[in-house]
Amino acid sequence: MKKQGQNKSIGVVGATTIGVGGMMGAGLYTLLGLAAKSAGIWLPLSFLIGGVVVAFSVYSYSKLGMKYPDRGGAAKFLLKGFGDGLLAGGLNVFSI
Repeated sequence: MKKQGQNKSIGVVGATTIGVGGMMGAGLYTLLGLAAKSAGIWLPLSFLIGGVVVAFSVYSYSKLGMKYPDRGGAAKFLLKGFGDGLLAGGLNVFSI
């Protein structure tokens, strides 16, 4: 029985948030367990080092995005850096 104002369909935004939430939640808890098993007492330091690496990566992507504004993302950056050849194509396939 359908109540008034109740919508039984899920839109694109709702489906996307459910998917991202599931991936992020499951990935986070799995990562923590595996990282704790591997790093042991060095877990906080390993996350700190990972955060620094990610900060450099985000910084470089933001600079590249400002220099080469395009919807191509990393694929476009590889094309700009290595030209339209086998190396750029191989790295783009590898990144997918």
